[in-house]
Amino acid sequence: MIAAPEPGLTGRELVGRAVSMRPALPERQPETERLTHCPQATHDDFLRAGFYRMLQPRGYGGYECGLPAFYRVVTEIPRGCPSTGWAL
Repeated sequence: MIAAPEPGLTGRELVGRAVSMRPALPERQPETERLTHCPQATHDDFLRAGFYRMLQPRGYGGYECGLPAFYRVVTEIPRGCPSTGWAL
């Protein structure tokens, strides 16, 4: 599955997506620990949310968000599941 780029996506929106994703992560934590990696559903959520394009330059389809937004995303996710946050 490849998520289409969202050219106007902002760092603030990425952070909001991370915050809204937190409640689902504790439910998946047992599976994450059993698999020793994120379940496919979490990977798909991250892909759709744009997390894998956060630091990618806009010229290459990324969001080129600043480091403060990146740090906020990668600190919000572990609040739902530390293992998933580590993987992200």
